[in-house]
Amino acid sequence: MTRAPIEPRPAPPLLALFRHLAAEFGAEVYGEPVYGYAGYIDFPRGRRAFFKAGALDVNRHGAAELVRDKNYAAALLRHFGFTVPDDVLLASPRYRAEVKLKNRRIEAGLGGLERARGFAETRGFPLYVKPNEGYGGQGVSKAWDARQLEDDVRALFRRHLRVLVQAAAAGRDFRLVVAGGEVTLAYERIPFRVTGDGVRTVAALARERIAQLTAREAGGKVALGDRRIRRQLQSAGLALVDVPPPGRVLTLLPAANLSAGGAAVDRTAEASARFRSIAVEICRQTGLVFAAVDLLADDIAAEDSPYNVIEINAAPGLSNYAALGPEAAARVEETYRRLFQLMAEP
Repeated sequence: MTRAPIEPRPAPPLLALFRHLAAEFGAEVYGEPVYGYAGYIDFPRGRRAFFKAGALDVNRHGAAELVRDKNYAAALLRHFGFTVPDDVLLASPRYRAEVKLKNRRIEAGLGGLERARGFAETRGFPLYVKPNEGYGGQGVSKAWDARQLEDDVRALFRRHLRVLVQAAAAGRDFRLVVAGGEVTLAYERIPFRVTGDGVRTVAALARERIAQLTAREAGGKVALGDRRIRRQLQSAGLALVDVPPPGRVLTLLPAANLSAGGAAVDRTAEASARFRSIAVEICRQTGLVFAAVDLLADDIAAEDSPYNVIEINAAPGLSNYAALGPEAAARVEETYRRLFQLMAEP
């Protein structure tokens, strides 16, 4: 039986940008023909650089793997003197059973749900619960009490071997992108939210916002049935059927990632020398050439604003940011042009 050929899809924005930049460098780009999210770039002087989505051949493998582990990354940042929220690492029952077969001493030091309870007693609520290795805000929830904490941990244990519980920190959510020792763009990330008009219910406002996201991104990013939305509303004393007053802003998801329905505001020109230095130094100390540093601060334009580093992403995808407008697209293009220069070196 003859198998029907797989129809290639339109090239994703990042691959299209790579092909555009390749013309400047006399390079050739190969993208996997069906999805185009992986491939390689051949440069004139014999250098072949590989890519997969946001991961490029500029970071050393060990450094990228280390920061992908949120608990290890936080411990390293504390060691280097940066401010990070307190956290605790939990091991799922499946992971503990696997480790026990190999080394009972190591397994004895692992903690599960009981460790999360102890952390909550010390730190209080709310707490963030997230996969220890993850991206795009996937699986991130905010627990407001002990029952929610246990529900969230158990839910993640079904899909992940290790889970991180993190103390909440104050401040607005910023991402600073570093490429080759320089902050090339900085933006504020705003979680998925709606603004009341005094007429429509929260559900109607959210459906309208979801429809806008779907049209812009060619695919839905948020599901109205997400239990995290109901929880966020409960913390504000509301439900999906309620009609918020005009002008009231309601945050509906705990994570501010653009891939999870968040919005972005360009703050590159406003970022102070101090915050630029913090982001660059974090990358230098962790051995990363290209990374996004996510932090909470009152204002990255202020030199003396307190901050907390939430995580480091060694393979940041910038396509969502580039879609915000021509100025943002130009910043993204310049970021990858800088990386092309680094990858072109044999």
